[in-house]
Amino acid sequence: MRGKGFQLNEDLEFKSKSYDEEKGGHSKADAQGKYVIGLMPFVKDKKRGTTELKLKGAECAPTLTFEWGD
Repeated sequence: MRGKGFQLNEDLEFKSKSYDEEKGGHSKADAQGKYVIGLMPFVKDKKRGTTELKLKGAECAPTLTFEWGD
């Protein structure tokens, strides 16, 4: 996932959910206001599903939802 347009070195909150698996934490945008994270949306023993990603900064909070699998 890539994001840009954040404040330089801004503190960000990241959340992801796929089925009942939830992950999250705090991170920072880089010196150009960009954020990049690699992740695997798949859930063990599931053939397909929906993943929702959220990234929250001071002035914006984009959300991305997508289907994965068969």
